[in-house]
Amino acid sequence: MSSPRTGVVISLLLLAACAGESSGGAPGSNNESPASEGVDISSDAMPAIYVDQRVTRLRSDGTNTERRDYQFTLDICREKGGAVAALSEEEVAKLGVTRLQRWFMAGRAAYRSETFTYSRGAIECQFTLESEGTHAYYDESQSVAIDLATNEKTVSEPLRADLLNRSFGVPLEKALAHEMKTIKTHPVAGPPTKQSVAGAPCLMWQGSNGSGDYCIWSGGTRWGFSIVPSLQNLDSPKDLLLSLVLKQERGPRQHTQITTDRFVVGAGFDVDAMKPRTATTSSSSGEG
Repeated sequence: MSSPRTGVVISLLLLAACAGESSGGAPGSNNESPASEGVDISSDAMPAIYVDQRVTRLRSDGTNTERRDYQFTLDICREKGGAVAALSEEEVAKLGVTRLQRWFMAGRAAYRSETFTYSRGAIECQFTLESEGTHAYYDESQSVAIDLATNEKTVSEPLRADLLNRSFGVPLEKALAHEMKTIKTHPVAGPPTKQSVAGAPCLMWQGSNGSGDYCIWSGGTRWGFSIVPSLQNLDSPKDLLLSLVLKQERGPRQHTQITTDRFVVGAGFDVDAMKPRTATTSSSSGEG
């Protein structure tokens, strides 16, 4: 789902990363949360950053496979008669959707990717909402991850301090100039256009290979965030730390959509919200 990443910013981040290797519904719409209102982000020190997104994997015809399959199974259960425990409307709305949250602050980073599905339970036609995915947390002492399907915790070596502190990077103009020099190596139709998603600036790249269009946050190159044109690789922890794709549209050959519900720079958050917690289907804020 992603193309190989190149460029100055990416190279620095990958070298750093190689040295060590809440849940509930999303709040609001993608126009409700200014990225940095009232906050001075002109200094070199990286402010706290929080992004809350919905990722939906669709069929080529635009339908949500998980919801379609659930409705099909539910209809069969009702035709049979007998006791049926259906999901609530709120739960059905979560089916086939991944809630992707990311937190960044000096010395710490975390992401939580939780995908919602359903089970018919021990008794047939007694539906329950379930989830799977990963919640990973990184600081200068350790890396911790929880498998949301099994609730198994893994502790490993920390990432390099310069990756966590984001003490490197380049101005946007320099990063963009580099991408323009290498643009022919990327599957894009041409230079990006400047847009805004959830109050944050981003560069909209037009995919040329049927991948659809995507808008990458352009306000963080000074802290090592990439603008290299590439879809968000949801299966790569490194990619989730390197690049913030704020909007991703499906195309003829790529059917994953990304919508940003909240993007906040500089407002701060509860550090405990970053730390791994088990899978949940309750509606509570993951920001803290």
